[in-house]
Amino acid sequence: MNPHDPHDRYDASSDDVTARRLRSGLDAAGRGVHAPAGMVSAALRGGQRRRRQRRAAIAAPIALVAVGALGLSWAQPWTGGQVRTVPVAEQVRDGQRAAATVDDVLAQLPTEKGIGPAQEVLIDRCLAAQGLDVERAPVTLDPSDPIADAAGGVDIEDLTAWTAHGTDYGLSTAIRAALADPGVGELGDFVHGIPTGYEQAVYGDPRVEVTVRLENNGSLTVATTGCFGQAVQELYGSDVEAYTRTSVAVRPLREELLTQVAADGEVEDATKRWSQCMNARGYSVTTPADLPVQLQAARRDLLLHKQDGTKATNADLTALAETETALADADRNCKDTSALGSVLAQALVEHWAPLASAHAEDLAAYWVMTDHARDVAAEVNPR
Repeated sequence: MNPHDPHDRYDASSDDVTARRLRSGLDAAGRGVHAPAGMVSAALRGGQRRRRQRRAAIAAPIALVAVGALGLSWAQPWTGGQVRTVPVAEQVRDGQRAAATVDDVLAQLPTEKGIGPAQEVLIDRCLAAQGLDVERAPVTLDPSDPIADAAGGVDIEDLTAWTAHGTDYGLSTAIRAALADPGVGELGDFVHGIPTGYEQAVYGDPRVEVTVRLENNGSLTVATTGCFGQAVQELYGSDVEAYTRTSVAVRPLREELLTQVAADGEVEDATKRWSQCMNARGYSVTTPADLPVQLQAARRDLLLHKQDGTKATNADLTALAETETALADADRNCKDTSALGSVLAQALVEHWAPLASAHAEDLAAYWVMTDHARDVAAEVNPR
């Protein structure tokens, strides 16, 4: 594996949802992970949110508990029978307030989206300074099936599905964006192959490594020298060991938060009501974690592996977008009528507050590093 080459690095996206979740579970368990240098950045990416909210939450995470001021209407525990009926005006008001609360919490969760490509550019610059030929070929889609190629790496995480309250989940939009510009945020293959001395220059010669212990006796090993170490220092304003230890400390918090929220008693009751509502609309789902599976199945059938054996067309992509919109519409309405949206918002706030408090020091250090990295990435454009 060449972790510096974006076409040969760990890819958390997969058409095989079962395999994807198995990898995710093993990763969360931290079972003996031995990662080559550069893999840390690729493994720790998510979505970007507002810095001011993140910092305020870290400084005073307990303040998040004051959700009552938002005026949300929390549902009573589900006891069976019919789905609770909520007036449309109340649904809209609660849905909007719940969505805003969810966004506030999501803005505080660890994420490194958009940082990785800048690190790759910095490594290439370091290699070029040593006389290595790092000319890259443009990133293009397969001309014989560009839509399927653009759709191949798009995925949706469970947290997105649980917290979504809109007209889609971003699947079709991401595919169209990749079609419009497949090279955004990526570096192509080396034009003349991997340069001689590449490994030694990237990792350092002699190679120096640090091993960070994970939960359940797992470990993560990365190189600390060479162009990789220099790029990390320049990007994050911190050495590899400090960055890695901080990232490893906060990395599991997104999954841990969702695990706690999904097991919350009131959320479980509201989820049952939501599931009833979705089933009545023709969607056989038990929890919002089933939504990505439905979307990936639609993507597979409409774009990737069509039964008639033909290539994906714009009409197929439009059909996927319509399928996604219909699912999102049912999901949004059922989250309102079941009160799952507002109950979930409350649970996110209540469960995130102690997590943020317990990891306040690591989170504070993490945001300093990633804020620095985004400032650098804004100046380092691989295009």
